[in-house]
Amino acid sequence: MGLADKLLVRPKFVENVSEPVLDQLLDRLVRKKYMNPEEVDRARVKPRDDKARDVFDTVKRKGSRASEYFIKKHQKLDPKSDLSSRMRKCLQTVVY
Repeated sequence: MGLADKLLVRPKFVENVSEPVLDQLLDRLVRKKYMNPEEVDRARVKPRDDKARDVFDTVKRKGSRASEYFIKKHQKLDPKSDLSSRMRKCLQTVVY
């Protein structure tokens, strides 16, 4: 996966993730303590695009365990999406 592809993962996630999937991801991330309640509350009130950016960026900052959990749960919640495999390949190395 080239740098251009890596840079497109975040925008593709933002563009394609649904509000229900985002809300379920937030529920699971806070339950597993990868996000704290304040982070989740701040994300929930944002418009869908901003919420998706916030979740993606927060999980990325939390490190590899949070990122892998996020990817697995996204794949489970949205199995038809090809984003999970693309995120797995580059979430740890994307610089934007």
